[in-house]
Amino acid sequence: MKGKTLALRLLQLALIVLVTWGIVRALAPDLARVSWQDFKAFDPSVTRLVLATLLLIGFYLLHAQLWRTITQTLSQTTFDWRSALHIYLVSGLGRYIPGKLWQVAGMALLAQRAGVSAVAATAAAMVAQLAFITTGLIYLAIVLPAWGGAAPIMVALFGVLLAAIGYRARHWGALKIKKLRPAVEMLDRVRARDALQWWLAYGMSWIILGAAFVLFTSGFVPLDLLEQRHVAGTVAAAYLGGLL
Repeated sequence: MKGKTLALRLLQLALIVLVTWGIVRALAPDLARVSWQDFKAFDPSVTRLVLATLLLIGFYLLHAQLWRTITQTLSQTTFDWRSALHIYLVSGLGRYIPGKLWQVAGMALLAQRAGVSAVAATAAAMVAQLAFITTGLIYLAIVLPAWGGAAPIMVALFGVLLAAIGYRARHWGALKIKKLRPAVEMLDRVRARDALQWWLAYGMSWIILGAAFVLFTSGFVPLDLLEQRHVAGTVAAAYLGGLL
């Protein structure tokens, strides 16, 4: 047991090093352009920075709770809030490690260790991603109408339509491909009202994220109403760009 514990701790340490390296590598080009004189030119508002931080924490807590709710619906099991936070936030660090599968693999592994279905946890993450991206596109079209006109809304609606068609055709697909049956059984547990509530909640999370970034930015430089809208749209565009 001690050997397994030591190996687990070494693996955790290696992941911390990898995550840190990934973050530094991503930020290094931008940080290299910043000088001490740049910091001295600002007189930040501590109140706004604290509020922005609290809103950002609320954003991630909301996402963790939504993922937990979706996972519980798909798996028809319950697990505590603390486990959900650990699984969701720790696996989320995998996005900073080079490679595309670390976050998904980490979520599946951590969920399984917590007694949660790895399949349901991963499926819930995919449902959450769809809801977050589609609502984000609509949010972006509203706050930055000049960015792409109605195109983001059309793309979002097309994505929702494809998901709806797939949902309606799930039993036909299960008849053709037997391996789809477990997934179809999970989807049968989702009610339209639940899906709508998740979708609206993810839309609300975009407003929280935009408000947090506006508060953070205005803590350093004054912003008028139009600039606040553009700042809120900028963080949405950057976030969506990273996800896509």
